Amino acid sequence: MGDFKEAKNSFKHGLEIDPDNAMLRESIAKLDSLNAEEIPSAQDKELAIASSTAGVKHVQKGKLKKAMAAFKTAIQLDPTSAGIW
Repeated sequence: MGDFKEAKNSFKHGLEIDPDNAMLRESIAKLDSLNAEEIPSAQDKELAIASSTAGVKHVQKGKLKKAMAAFKTAIQLDPTSAGIW
């Protein structure tokens, strides 16, 4: 459960920086609504990390739309991961 708290705190910190960020608000809402059956699997967590890594590479290449799509996918796969943020 510590991962959920860390993720939520990271998302809230993100909202302090960007209060209009809808993805952060959705992620917080998703964390609040999760139950045991919805906790991401190990495979989803691995895919989320890969997607987040791809997002970073897209940012480095200046491909911001592709980066945002990759980050959004990562969050959808594992909304509990503070590491994505």
